[in-house]
Amino acid sequence: MCELDPGGRQRISLPPPILVLTEMGIVHIIKASNIFDLLSVSLVPKEVSNLDNLFLNHAKNFKALSDDLRLNILFYLYQNNEKCVCSLSEYFGTAQSALSYHLKILTDNELLIKRQDAVWNFYSINKKHFMFSVLEQMFESMAQQQLPNDESSKKAE
Repeated sequence: MCELDPGGRQRISLPPPILVLTEMGIVHIIKASNIFDLLSVSLVPKEVSNLDNLFLNHAKNFKALSDDLRLNILFYLYQNNEKCVCSLSEYFGTAQSALSYHLKILTDNELLIKRQDAVWNFYSINKKHFMFSVLEQMFESMAQQQLPNDESSKKAE
């Protein structure tokens, strides 16, 4: 017989307990009072969930790095250490509001460290972030690629 639960959904009687065998061969014993309880149960083992969270975290970091202005901000801060928003805005010729949007994304992903001094916000690269070594290699490679052009222009003088 079908009943309605307090939310107005149809309740289906299930014989407890229910054994569920996942693709990974793990058996879960579930006691469900209705089909909605059964559907809300996660059958993913914790190891896979932690791995999924790790991939999600990496994807968010790569998404934060996928904008050329944000990469330019990181490169500028890599070369110049800590700078305030007004200095960054002046250097990039961008409104502070537009720049703040990108700085927030980088800060939310912990790629930048924000330090507030009175009304001023100062930003620097988070050297403890796991992506710092990747950024450092990329920035060093970029600096080396710029050297031959700079040297050839000096020789022409």
